[in-house]
Amino acid sequence: MKKFLLLLIFLGSSVFAYNFQGEESLQLQDTIFYDHFEDMSNWTILGPLGFFNWNVQNTNQAGGLAAPEMVFRWDPIFIGDSYIISPVIYGAGNKSLALIFNYSIDWWSNIMTVGIAVTSDGGTSYTSIWEFAAGTSYPPDIDTVYFTGIDNMQIALYYTGDSNDADFWYIDDLYLIDLSPVPVELSSFSANVNNNDVELKWTTATELNNKGFEIQRINPPLNPRQGGENFEWEVLEFVNGYGTSTEPKSYSYTDSKISAGKYIYRLKQIDFDGSYSYSKEIEIDVTSAFQFNLEQNYPNPFNPVTTIKYSIADALSVTLKVYNSIGEEVAVLVNETKPAGNYEVELNGAEISSGAYFYMLRAGDHVATKKMIFLK
Repeated sequence: MKKFLLLLIFLGSSVFAYNFQGEESLQLQDTIFYDHFEDMSNWTILGPLGFFNWNVQNTNQAGGLAAPEMVFRWDPIFIGDSYIISPVIYGAGNKSLALIFNYSIDWWSNIMTVGIAVTSDGGTSYTSIWEFAAGTSYPPDIDTVYFTGIDNMQIALYYTGDSNDADFWYIDDLYLIDLSPVPVELSSFSANVNNNDVELKWTTATELNNKGFEIQRINPPLNPRQGGENFEWEVLEFVNGYGTSTEPKSYSYTDSKISAGKYIYRLKQIDFDGSYSYSKEIEIDVTSAFQFNLEQNYPNPFNPVTTIKYSIADALSVTLKVYNSIGEEVAVLVNETKPAGNYEVELNGAEISSGAYFYMLRAGDHVATKKMIFLK
């Protein structure tokens, strides 16, 4: 799957990421793995002394955004290799990736090696992507490693040598960024309510092989943010894209005459080759513009057909019944749950006698009655 564009800005030793939805974040769609090393719960130790040489320390020696940070310690002493590996990172196979991290080394003596590798077999074999043979202390720095991802990938931090040769190796703020080409730079996506219409608008800064956008919606009461279950995205419409363009393009779509409730919308951008990506989700609350109302039937008097119009403000159980002058029920015109809206129904008087009748609308706690005359 391709992603919407991510912009990275480096300020000193800090990494700031902005997406084109106008939100500052360090956990964006293009950041497929990150760790600030608040703890070691995501990592597995593979080495002769387990966790003894790896721990989280409340320092900021690597020059990251803030304490704490991951530290390799020489004590207790061992000779050999020690690895700490990340959780499995799925979907990275054959992608262009960048690994960004802060580090520093407090050197002790002789030559020792620290590095970063990737593994796809849980640590049976490794491929090194960054290595540092230390013969002196190294001040805080930020480094970026570019490489091609592998399936079921795990990131491994490793130490090789006599641990007594190293005092500390500090690592912090590790980000794995997906650099794969993006088809569309989506610069905005918004929604507004106009009575019972939802107006969606979005713009692109550039487009590459953009077939178009599928507009998707989740309907109430299945809204997952409101505790709804078994929800599915409903496809409303497909809007053609501009293919390849370096000029800004604007789009719009109106979801008309919908009932009151909370809806979620998103865009599925689709390439000509079938690859796709999703926009952010927008939740919109549609407040009903309808009111409970029962109108006078027309025509009145009638023979033999008349129309009754009514409206309800919310989704309710509705009944519309006709009674004669002594209160006997002669017809049931409506008996079901209906969403908010305007409605009309016909009454055919071919089977009833001439005279005065009453029709009663019940919708929840609302009740209204009107009189009508049937003349043969």
